Amino acid sequence: MKIQFIQPDKKDNKVLFNDLKAGDIFTVADPKASKVTTFMKVKPGKNYTSTLDAINLDTGEISVFSDTKKEIISVDQLFVYKVNAELLIKLD
Repeated sequence: MKIQFIQPDKKDNKVLFNDLKAGDIFTVADPKASKVTTFMKVKPGKNYTSTLDAINLDTGEISVFSDTKKEIISVDQLFVYKVNAELLIKLD
């Protein structure tokens, strides 16, 4: 599986962690200022018992959103940058 992340050149928005919803794509730092790691908040299916609800779109790793939030808040940052994006997934 190959994932290509395409970010349109639009204004990025700072949002609080609590304002993120399932399907939102976000970065920790301003994507126009530096190369950043991109995450997507997801909602597990109703028959899914795990609390994994965040995907690192650069590596494909899944994690618990609240753990990601704790790591970022430990550097005194209470917001993230929500970005507009299109994910292209190709199955080989």
